[in-house]
Amino acid sequence: MDRKRYEKLDGIRGIALLNMIAYHSAWDLVYIYQTDWSWYRSGGAYVWQQGICWTFIFLSGFCWSLGSHAWKRGITVFMGGAVITLATLAFMPQNRVVFGVLTLTGSCMLLMSVLGRRLCRIPPAVGMAVSGGLFILTRNVNEGYLGFEAWNLMKIPEALYRNALTAYLGFPDRDFYSTDYFSVFPWVFLFAAGFFTFRFFNGKKAMGWLEKGALRPDFHQRLEMLPSAFVKNQGEPVKSFKVVPVRVTVPSRVIVLASISTFTLRFASGFIQASEMLPM
Repeated sequence: MDRKRYEKLDGIRGIALLNMIAYHSAWDLVYIYQTDWSWYRSGGAYVWQQGICWTFIFLSGFCWSLGSHAWKRGITVFMGGAVITLATLAFMPQNRVVFGVLTLTGSCMLLMSVLGRRLCRIPPAVGMAVSGGLFILTRNVNEGYLGFEAWNLMKIPEALYRNALTAYLGFPDRDFYSTDYFSVFPWVFLFAAGFFTFRFFNGKKAMGWLEKGALRPDFHQRLEMLPSAFVKNQGEPVKSFKVVPVRVTVPSRVIVLASISTFTLRFASGFIQASEMLPM
């Protein structure tokens, strides 16, 4: 198993994490504090939200092969989603999160733990094409159709949309409601696309390009520009420097904790607003 650290991946995950925090903060302003911000309900905000989700889910599949203890990681992420679900049902039922992105990601990790070896037999290019195609084809299953966004190819039988189990899979009944809903289908196919993309590029130059962060400064070149007269050691100029760069990594547990913390802040905001409305 590849034990290298890919700093550009950490950078992308970090940017996505900051965007997630910003998006949920904006959600609080609009839906909890009733801020009038029409753009947040526009197509541009939808693209922003989808970009964050696509990035997290795709990278989760891409990075799945890089980690160890797959079952433990899957259960940890899944339980993080369960904590958010229970907390929102108990304290903010009107803004409940059922089958959110953490539940999905944990489910995909656990499913990959079972099917990973068999999927490795599929040529990576074929796996990328098939999983990507299936994601596009099933993108609208939550709304009752096969298709992608505004394009609906075929209506799915309503008999499949029955209960909580079918909602978990991607077929919610009419009474199902969640402010953060990511079912197994279609999103498992985006996770699989990330998995096959890693297998396609693993061992190639593109993976080497991901090792060094784009924003990490080249301390060696910068220090070589310093006049030696200004940097001395016991009266002698220092002729060489050895600099150990500091890596800022974003492991999965940080993303899980950040997600839980974001929803915790939302609970606090809701409680503050509710308390202000109580009669004295």
